[in-house]
Amino acid sequence: SRDRDGHALQTALDWSWDLLQPWSKAVLSQVSIFRGGFDLAAVNEVVSIDPWDDHPAMFDLLMELVENCLLRKENTDDGSVRYSMLESIRAYAADKLITSDAVDHQMSGPEAGATSEQRHAQYFSRMGTPQFLKKLDQSNGSDRWESLFLELDNLVVAIDYGDASSAPKCCLAAMKILGMRGPISLAVDIAEKTLAMDDLSRQMRMHIEIERSRCLRISGRMKEAR
Repeated sequence: SRDRDGHALQTALDWSWDLLQPWSKAVLSQVSIFRGGFDLAAVNEVVSIDPWDDHPAMFDLLMELVENCLLRKENTDDGSVRYSMLESIRAYAADKLITSDAVDHQMSGPEAGATSEQRHAQYFSRMGTPQFLKKLDQSNGSDRWESLFLELDNLVVAIDYGDASSAPKCCLAAMKILGMRGPISLAVDIAEKTLAMDDLSRQMRMHIEIERSRCLRISGRMKEAR
């Protein structure tokens, strides 16, 4: 029965995919790299549909995918809109992104996938800059905290996507959330993963070491923290 259900889902997704215009295929495959939802601003920065001069506006493309039940649209408490995907659809679209010739103009394949991941990490690394983190603690920082909390899953996955410039900033932003909300063990894990990267700047390594030490203290691991 499970095999039959899996085959029916695959057939339905293949049918939906084949009906999409090339630029819509590009959008759907690239948004599969997000985790925990995303908004229009993120899509505009991370998703590329440059090869098509005549493509519709990004907002319209997202709405088309919502109407075709390939994306879900949610209104957040502050009135903004976020999009998300069912995991089965996300996995299907992620497979298309790394499959050569699944999307026209070489917009899919291993290289296209890696480029999309780099853009994702670059975008979310802004939340780990000293300027952004400093403004969190100012009197009007509550909106920034809210936007940061929403992006925890994106920040964590961006550590794997990023390079020695973007990944540590994503790590610092994620640790800021985890230090407040937990789980602290995840904060320690991502710190150690990031510290294992080659080419980390000395300053960035020091920042992450300090945050890691703070998280170890919070979790009662005083000996390691010292």
